[in-house]
Amino acid sequence: MELFKQSSTVSSSSGQQKGTAEGSIKWRGQTVEVKNAAIRAALKRADDLIAQIQQHLRAPSSDSKSNESTESKSVMTLYNALFSAYEEVLKNCRHLLREMASGGQSDASKDALVALQAYANYHKLRYAIERCTVQADNMRLKQQQSSQRQRGNKRKISKPEDLVAVYDKLLQHVSDLRSLDADNDDESSQQASLIASHAASARAFRCYYIAEAHRRKGQFKEAAALFDRASQLASEALQSQTIQNVSTLEQLQTLAKEAQSQRAVVQASALMDQEEKSQALNDSVARLNIDDSKEQQQAPAGSSLPLLDRLDQFDAGLASEHHSLVNFPPKLETVPCKPVLFDLAFNSLQYPDLSKRVQVPKAAPAPDAAASEPVKPAGFFGRIFGGR
Repeated sequence: MELFKQSSTVSSSSGQQKGTAEGSIKWRGQTVEVKNAAIRAALKRADDLIAQIQQHLRAPSSDSKSNESTESKSVMTLYNALFSAYEEVLKNCRHLLREMASGGQSDASKDALVALQAYANYHKLRYAIERCTVQADNMRLKQQQSSQRQRGNKRKISKPEDLVAVYDKLLQHVSDLRSLDADNDDESSQQASLIASHAASARAFRCYYIAEAHRRKGQFKEAAALFDRASQLASEALQSQTIQNVSTLEQLQTLAKEAQSQRAVVQASALMDQEEKSQALNDSVARLNIDDSKEQQQAPAGSSLPLLDRLDQFDAGLASEHHSLVNFPPKLETVPCKPVLFDLAFNSLQYPDLSKRVQVPKAAPAPDAAASEPVKPAGFFGRIFGGR
């Protein structure tokens, strides 16, 4: 928050926000006249809101938690009103530029509107960065205070994911502001150094709270790597010499030390978790038994058989207890060994040829030709039908 006091000092010393009531602004070292009454009124309202915001930020923090929450909400309301004022300026500038394109007015008026549009865009993004930083500071302060309270006091605290979302938004605003700030004069270089300091500190804090989110989910390896990365980002921001504010430097130094200590804690937690999982696996394997008699002897007092093993017994039990239906995982049981080898080799067996040992029956003698001739009937009818 102290960083933005320095930012407001640079802005006020450069005179960018002076002269709005007189009908002109100073932007990029030039004086731009504001001829439109609606744009002039919106800029005047924006200047008043900026003064109120800076007054709230410079005011000493209240000891009461309810007053602190109320002040935070009022500051966020002022920021929203400020953005609405700048949005009104941009809307009127776009409307007037469309009218000039169709009416063919002078280039001087068009250049003035383009400068006003760039001025409103720049300051809207700049104060959006300030709002994200103030919001992140408040959330981190609440998180630190909640960790010092007793467990019995239930109050909604900020999650690491919420802080990561705020820092993501802040870095997006920084990227958009850098794309607008292409001038290299002295005034712009001072603002660029402040923007670079915001980005460097935001990246370090964002990485730290991503690691914190992984730690809470039990992902200790990812958390250890991210805590190490957060410490590196904080050290790089301190060595870059872009941050001149004392409060921000102290916050980054504290962040680097805290990230290193949290990395050690996470590594120890990972080892403990691995040891607990290994011990639980060993205990579950040791409890496996294929002997029912031994299992019944080792069973603790008061334990009952599952319902499938006592279908002929009635046991209502206590209402607070849940009787097990079956054993899960199922018990190991002994089964006879199946001759799998012979089952698989049955189709590939080749039996020996035993045709030589089979006794073939002898063939009967052939009958005579006379004996083989059919007998014709004799008698009267035999003579008629060819008999002798």
